Amino acid sequence: MCLKRYDSRALNPLPLQRNPKQTPMKLRSLFLLLLTWTIQIQAQTLEECQQAAERNYPLIRQYGLIRQTADFTIANIQKGWLPQFSASAQATYQTDVTAWPTEMRTLMQQMGIDLKGLKKDQYRVGIDVQQTLFDGGAISSQKEIVRRQAEVQEAETEANIYNVRARVNEMYFALLLLDEQIKLNRDLQELLLGNERQLQAMFRHGTAAQSDYDNVRAERLNAAQQLANLQAQRETVARMLSVFCGLKEVKPQMPSTPIRLIPPLGPEGRSTLREPFPFQGGERLTPQPPPFQGGGAGYATECVQASEVTVPLLEREGDARRAGGESEVSEVSEESEESARSTGSAASAHPALRAIDAKLRLADAQEKALDAALMPRLGVFAQGFYGYPGYNLFEDMMHHRWSFNAMAGARLTWNIGALYTRKQDKAKIGAQRSMYQVQRDVFLFNNNLEQMQQSESIERFRRLMANDEEIIALRAAVRKAAESKLKHGIIDVNALVREINAENAARVQQSVHEIEMLKEIYELKYTTNQ
Repeated sequence: MCLKRYDSRALNPLPLQRNPKQTPMKLRSLFLLLLTWTIQIQAQTLEECQQAAERNYPLIRQYGLIRQTADFTIANIQKGWLPQFSASAQATYQTDVTAWPTEMRTLMQQMGIDLKGLKKDQYRVGIDVQQTLFDGGAISSQKEIVRRQAEVQEAETEANIYNVRARVNEMYFALLLLDEQIKLNRDLQELLLGNERQLQAMFRHGTAAQSDYDNVRAERLNAAQQLANLQAQRETVARMLSVFCGLKEVKPQMPSTPIRLIPPLGPEGRSTLREPFPFQGGERLTPQPPPFQGGGAGYATECVQASEVTVPLLEREGDARRAGGESEVSEVSEESEESARSTGSAASAHPALRAIDAKLRLADAQEKALDAALMPRLGVFAQGFYGYPGYNLFEDMMHHRWSFNAMAGARLTWNIGALYTRKQDKAKIGAQRSMYQVQRDVFLFNNNLEQMQQSESIERFRRLMANDEEIIALRAAVRKAAESKLKHGIIDVNALVREINAENAARVQQSVHEIEMLKEIYELKYTTNQ
C-alpha cells in the first residue's frame, strides 16, 4: 500500500485576509436583519397591532401635508408687513386741460412769450411703494385662522385614523376566537379518535357493530372538515390583519391589560347601571365570581378583577353642572364656559371631541377677525414717475417735455364698509358655534349609550362565564359516563356522539364568552379613548 506524503505546511492554510472595517459592518447588518425577522414573527399584542396599523394607514401622511400647507400660507400672510411695490404705466387723452387765462395769454403774446399750455395727451410711467405700519390686527387674525383651520384638519384626520383601531379590534379578536376554536376542534378530534380506536377494538372482539365504528369515524371526519374550514378562515383573517398592520405575519396573543369599568352617568350625576355594579368613591367594586380552573376561561374575568386602570367617563358639561345644583348653572358666565372649553375635560380626550373643540376655536378666531376688519390702517407710501405733465404745471405748460417726479407721505385709512355685514357675519359664526355644540352633545349622548351597552354586555358575559366551567365539568362527566355505558352495552354510539358534541359545544361556548368579553372590554377602551 502506497502512502501519499503531504507537506506539513500545506495542511495549515493561511488565514483569510479580512478588512477590519467591513467585518463590524457585516455583523451589524446581520444582527439587524435577525432582530427584524425575530420581531416580525413574535406574538403581537393588540396595542402593537393598533399602533402598526395607524403607522401603516395611508392617511397618516396627511399630517405632514397639512402642516406644510399651513406653514406656507402663514409665511405668505406674514409678507404683508414687507414693503409693497407696484409699477404702472398709463396714457390718457383728455377733452380739456388746465390752461392760461385768455387775458394773460394775450398779454404774454404781446410781450413775445408763447404760453403753450398743457397738451391733451398725457403719459406716465411710475412706481408706487407702500409700507404698512398698523393694520388693526388683520394679519395676525388671518394667521390665527390658518392655524385653527390646520388644527381642525389635523383633528379630523386623527379622528379618521382613530377609527382604524375598531377595525383592528374586530380582526384581532376574530383571529383569537378562530385560534381557540381550532384548538378545541383538535381536542375534539383526539377525543373522537380515542373512541374510534376503542370501538375498533370492540368490533374485533365482537362487542360492537361496524355501524358504531363508522358513526364515530364519520363524526371525526366531519370535525376534520370543520377544522379545514376554520383554518381557511383564520388564514384569510390573518392575511387581512397583517396587510392592514403592515406586518409580515401577525401572531395574536391574549390581551393582558386590566381595566376598571365606570358606567355613564345619568341626568342626576348617578350611575345608570344596576347591580351588580356597586360604586364607592367613583370606583367600581367588582363582584367576585367563582374561580375557574383550567383552560383560559377565567382569563377575561381576572383581567377585570385585577383592575388598575380607570376609564374616564365622557359626560356632558351640562350633566356635571347639574350634579352641583341648579343654582350654579345660572351663575356660569360666558367667560367661564369658554375657559372650560379651552382647557378641556375628560371628554375632550376623544379625537372626535378634539375635532369639535378645534372647530369652536376656529369660530372664535373668525369672530376676532371681524373686529380687526373695523380697525383703521396706517402706513407710509412713496410714489415716483416719469412722464408728462409733472407736478410743476406752470413749467409743463410752457415747455412740453417729460420730467421725473416723486412724492412721499403717510396715509390713514378707515374702511367702515365692514359694518354693513358685521351683524350678519357674527350671527353666522354664532350659528356655526351652536351647530358644533349640538354635534358635541350628539356625540356625547351616543357615546354614553355605547358605554352603557358595552358595560352591560361585559356584565352579561361575566354572568354567563360564571357557569361555563360548571357546565363543562358536568358535560365531561356525562360524556365519561356515556363512554362507560357504551362499553357495557347500555347505550348505543349515537348517544355517546351526542354527549361528545354537547361537551364540545359547551367548551366552544366558553371560549366565545371569554373572547367576546375581552372584545367588549377593549371596545369600551376604544369608546372612551383609553
